[in-house]
Amino acid sequence: MDADELFERAQRYFLKGKYKESVRVFSEVLEAGCEPAITFMSRGVSYLRMNEREMAIQDFDRAIDIDDREAAAYYFRGSAHMLGGDYTSAVSDFNKAIERNPEHRAALLARGVSYVNLGRKAEGARDISKAMRYAEAAIQGFSDVNGWRSQLEKALAAMEGEKKRETEQLTEEDIKALKYWMKAA
Repeated sequence: MDADELFERAQRYFLKGKYKESVRVFSEVLEAGCEPAITFMSRGVSYLRMNEREMAIQDFDRAIDIDDREAAAYYFRGSAHMLGGDYTSAVSDFNKAIERNPEHRAALLARGVSYVNLGRKAEGARDISKAMRYAEAAIQGFSDVNGWRSQLEKALAAMEGEKKRETEQLTEEDIKALKYWMKAA
């Protein structure tokens, strides 16, 4: 089996939720020398789905070392940092993803959640609100990712309890919309 066929096989395992098998086959793809940046990133996403954040971060680091122009690698590495509670590193990576792709809605939403978890609620609310305006689908997709729903719920709970100026928080209507979209996802 050639490297391209192996890559497709690894992707099929991933899509079926067989992440351990996808990691094994993505490793074979790397040994075969097929497109290392995309393969490291793909294997990293598999690790992330298995909650092996350190392994995921290592693969995203390798992908970035090979091609630092790819927004997705920064986004996924930021996701791994966020899920591990390292919100400062997460914000840094989400910033880099947004610099490379200003329309990266999921990175904008994830940065907002990370800001809220850092206590920077006004910045977080601004990013989340902006992401909401971009697309309902991005929020549903965000809430579907392993472990992220709880992060979003935590950020919403923190903002709901705050009595701040209107410009520094999401409106009740925004919060209700987010909760509705999360239920629909």
